[in-house]
Amino acid sequence: MPSKEPPCNKLYCFFCTMKEPEPSLRRAKLAHCFKELPLRDDPEDVLVLSGLWSIAMTQPDDPEFPSLGIFECMTKLIQKGINDQNWLLKDQNIYIPYYAAHIIGSYTMNRADFAERTVKAGAVLALLELLRGKMSWVEQRAAVRALGHVAGHDNTFQAIAAHEAEIVDLAMEISCNCIAEIDKDFVGVKRRKRLKYHRDLLTRGHGGAELENRKAEEWASQLQCWSLYILNCFACKQRSLNKICNKDFLNKLCQIWGGLVNRNSPAGIGLIRTLCETKAGRENIANSKEVLRSLCNVSRSSDDWQFMAIDCLLLLLKDPVVRNQVIDIAALYLVDLVELRSLGGRNRVGEEITQIILKDYHRIKYGNMKLKSRRAEKALEEIWDLKVEKRKREKLMSEEELKQREVLAYDMKGLARESLMDCLMFINGRMRSEKRHLKGVKIPYYAARMINKQMNATWLFGDVQTKNCEISEEGKDKSNGQFQLQEMLLMMKKTDVKNRISPVKGVPAGEGQLVEKRWNRKLERQERRRKGTRPRGATRLANVKMV
Repeated sequence: MPSKEPPCNKLYCFFCTMKEPEPSLRRAKLAHCFKELPLRDDPEDVLVLSGLWSIAMTQPDDPEFPSLGIFECMTKLIQKGINDQNWLLKDQNIYIPYYAAHIIGSYTMNRADFAERTVKAGAVLALLELLRGKMSWVEQRAAVRALGHVAGHDNTFQAIAAHEAEIVDLAMEISCNCIAEIDKDFVGVKRRKRLKYHRDLLTRGHGGAELENRKAEEWASQLQCWSLYILNCFACKQRSLNKICNKDFLNKLCQIWGGLVNRNSPAGIGLIRTLCETKAGRENIANSKEVLRSLCNVSRSSDDWQFMAIDCLLLLLKDPVVRNQVIDIAALYLVDLVELRSLGGRNRVGEEITQIILKDYHRIKYGNMKLKSRRAEKALEEIWDLKVEKRKREKLMSEEELKQREVLAYDMKGLARESLMDCLMFINGRMRSEKRHLKGVKIPYYAARMINKQMNATWLFGDVQTKNCEISEEGKDKSNGQFQLQEMLLMMKKTDVKNRISPVKGVPAGEGQLVEKRWNRKLERQERRRKGTRPRGATRLANVKMV
């Protein structure tokens, strides 16, 4: 028989309390447990924190624990870990501050009322100590996450803004230097010299060096991006812009991205996008060519945040104060994006780009306004011709005329296959449109002639025949042309029988044979010229002229 578990002798055991079936009694015991937890010294406390961490991660919106004093409990545990080194290094207590900060961050992620409870519990000061680096980068990551969630709610932003100067400085420093620090303290260190509790927290106690390195990369990116999120909260309120818009920091900001391990974070481009919505931000970004070129490169890439880079450039171009500084660089890149239809869930992106970038082009084209870059002027001219002049020409010509011009253009360039396919597509579209309107199908005469010409030019064996003798080649080409023409006219006759109309536009029904006779006579004349013979009566006419 399986042995029964020994009874628990602890007065307020967290795990026994969680099994309590009576809700009111359970809540009372949990509240007392949260009060006693920071005061006692139990080796199993780390297991309690690990269990609370799992619950907070899976049920961050559950109000039970926040209403029973979990934030006060976690705050006291963080302060105890910072102030009492003997307790911290005893048993496995070194794990507790990380779990406590992470639990606060999970509960404040979605609900503003939980964030208000966190502020009232005094957690901001405790988290700020971890942000200063009082322990290590692992606890710093959990603190940045929690402070960012508190700052993200309007009701609790002021609690973070009370320490604005220090938090902004720390966030900027962390975002710029944390990668190098983590490499020095963990990734670049031999595995046996790494702190064991760091390795356990990264891998949950399972996995080797490869998993540790992969998780360290992910956590480093998160620490960097969450620091930028705090800065973004201040930028949205237009606070500390002079610090955030530091030229050196902006240049570093362009290189910060979530990477493949943190693809959901807009990282540096997200903060730049927020700065572009402010006057001071636009002016500082416009003065940095490195930032502008970085935005332009991202705008033409396949990056997930391509649309955000385009937004930044458009916001800069909309500002009349900085437009002239930006357009010389931006025009060279945006010219390739004016044909975009949809991007990032938005439609008519190309149209929006065109309207903004050509806003004052008339002053360049017809006035005295000049850009610094001749290449930029050519790019604007190209956009103007593509999106304005071309549309004017298209409005003056019908769709049929446009397609005819395309066919002729391919023909003039010697692109027989393209001309043939374009012509066939034109006829196919015409047949469908006329069938929809319950009208007869009419093929224009010029289209039939062009099809005949290009079918001869694209004959499957044409290339092979060029290697043979000229006489046999001409005979086969002539017979092939006659065969294709006969096939085409036969198809036209079948269509004529079905629709009771002429297949050739402008030719009355029943006169299709005349077209065939004319083509036959033309071929006979070409054959006689080649052989040097004259038609009957030609000699007599020549003799009369001589006399």
